[in-house]
Amino acid sequence: MSSPTALPRAPEPSPPVPEGRFDLLFARLRSLARRFLLFTIVVIGALCGVLAVLLQRFVEVARGALIGRALEQPEPWRSVLVVLTPAVVFAGLAWCIRRFAPRAVGANLARVRIAYNSDPEAVGPRSIAATFLATPLSLGAGAPLGPEGPIVVITSGTSAGVARF
Repeated sequence: MSSPTALPRAPEPSPPVPEGRFDLLFARLRSLARRFLLFTIVVIGALCGVLAVLLQRFVEVARGALIGRALEQPEPWRSVLVVLTPAVVFAGLAWCIRRFAPRAVGANLARVRIAYNSDPEAVGPRSIAATFLATPLSLGAGAPLGPEGPIVVITSGTSAGVARF
């Protein structure tokens, strides 16, 4: 009996060669990130920590500028501004989110779960930017929530974006 002869294999296609200066730089960075995975993870963690601190600082500034200013006013104006400030800010934020980042609506942790399970774009760049800008403004206007959920969205989206890079 004779054994079947194996057909010669076709050569495997080589990965595309980067053409431009930035393509070469990004290819080199990706290669280094794979080689030094622990270092890459630490750098991404540090970046996420910096973003969380920046968000918290932005919240403090917004609170001082919005609801803090309203609370400093003398009594006839204080009551009016404490009611109007959140209403005006929330209406403006709702319009901006619907207009510029419609995927940034809803519960923050639910968006992270959706991104993890099925749709990575749920925490895409527009969603992250909208969350980073809208959260401090809404908290500064008096929303009775904390920044923990939005911090998770921002850091998860940033980590996923770097991973996609």
